[in-house]
Amino acid sequence: MKDVHKDSGVHFASTANGWSNNALGLRWLQTTFENATKPKSDRTRRLLLVDGHSSHVNMDFIDWADRHRIIIMILPPHTTHRLQPLDVGMFQALSTAYSKQIDELLDKGLGKVHMSKRFFYKMFKTAWDTSFTEENIQSAFQKLGIWPVDGTEMITKVTKPEIVFNPTSYDSSKTLKTPLDSRALRQARLTMNRSPSTRKLDRIFKSARVLAAQVSILQKENEGLVEALDLEKDKRKKGRRLNLAGEESSGVEIYTPGKVVKAREYMEAKDAQE
Repeated sequence: MKDVHKDSGVHFASTANGWSNNALGLRWLQTTFENATKPKSDRTRRLLLVDGHSSHVNMDFIDWADRHRIIIMILPPHTTHRLQPLDVGMFQALSTAYSKQIDELLDKGLGKVHMSKRFFYKMFKTAWDTSFTEENIQSAFQKLGIWPVDGTEMITKVTKPEIVFNPTSYDSSKTLKTPLDSRALRQARLTMNRSPSTRKLDRIFKSARVLAAQVSILQKENEGLVEALDLEKDKRKKGRRLNLAGEESSGVEIYTPGKVVKAREYMEAKDAQE
């Protein structure tokens, strides 16, 4: 820590097992986030986007945030690679800058100096200052459409493109094979419309017989699976995971003041029952 000074603008913390926990998450909210973002007006609200880690999805964290006019928005599971500015726009630049620092150390040391913990902070801080600039941070928020608000690009990325059939690129020799999926059937129909023949019609009728047989088999299998899943569902009803307000999670969780009240009431009732 010899390179850390009072005006370094960094925060250090540790836990017994080295993992983040609820107490550390709350401490970060109360000291780091609050001090860095506290507005001049007491009537202003702030929005804090977090993932679903337990260190910031717990009643103490949510309750303290609400009392200080902070709205918590929890990103849906498995979406941080698309929706979190750190993952999308910041960590790659940080990794590149930090790797550059290590390469320079090895180069200047002619291979006789090796990376160790005592070099970490100084090298990491240099990499951080290089990559976590105001311009890069704002660019990451803009790239995801968080601010300015614009979800067009993100929706385009996760939307499956529509397949448009191009008759000019269709190989007519494929009509000799029995079409067994929707795309092949559409192509067969277009070919039949352009140049009708008994042979092509027989192929379409054959595909209908084959697909009907497959549907019959799948329906029977599906009935058995539905019955088995219903039994499993009944067994798991008691263990269904609920959010802090006692509701089933619908993906995105936003703890507005009203929802925080419901969460408090639910937790009080739960504590009383216990």
